[in-house]
Amino acid sequence: MKMRMIILLALAALPSLAAAQNKAIADLAEKYSDREGFSTTVIKGEIPSGMGNSMQVEGVDISKIMSDIVSITIITSDKADKQFSDDVKSAVAAGGYSTIMSVSADGELIKFLLGSVPSENKKDPPKNEFVIMILGKEDNMLVSIVGNYKAKQVTKADGEKDKESAK
Repeated sequence: MKMRMIILLALAALPSLAAAQNKAIADLAEKYSDREGFSTTVIKGEIPSGMGNSMQVEGVDISKIMSDIVSITIITSDKADKQFSDDVKSAVAAGGYSTIMSVSADGELIKFLLGSVPSENKKDPPKNEFVIMILGKEDNMLVSIVGNYKAKQVTKADGEKDKESAK
């Protein structure tokens, strides 16, 4: 299923445009881009508006923010890897993110985090970054979504997921 999501997001991207991204996560994507057992996808540019009709990333509906996204980075591992797990934790710590939700169960850690990234044009306000970190016994994933969306849009989408799962 992860591969389908990666391919779908890759097909959604337009020609590459410069976009801001957390340097620690960009360095992590570079480090693991050619390693065996890892898949790295980096999408920069505007996402076509038709793509966002029902986009879900790990159960969070991001369709409402698709038009405001300027970059998506996805790093996945098909096996548990302690070094990758440590690198992800370091990148997240270096990014100064706020945790909006954290779940730890059965040896798996899932965190939803929010942060900001400086705009390339210093006159523009910083861009928001939504990060999903999944570290588990079987596989690991890091997703970074950078854009001009409001942090409220992401936390509202996450809250809607919680309400639906409670039903």
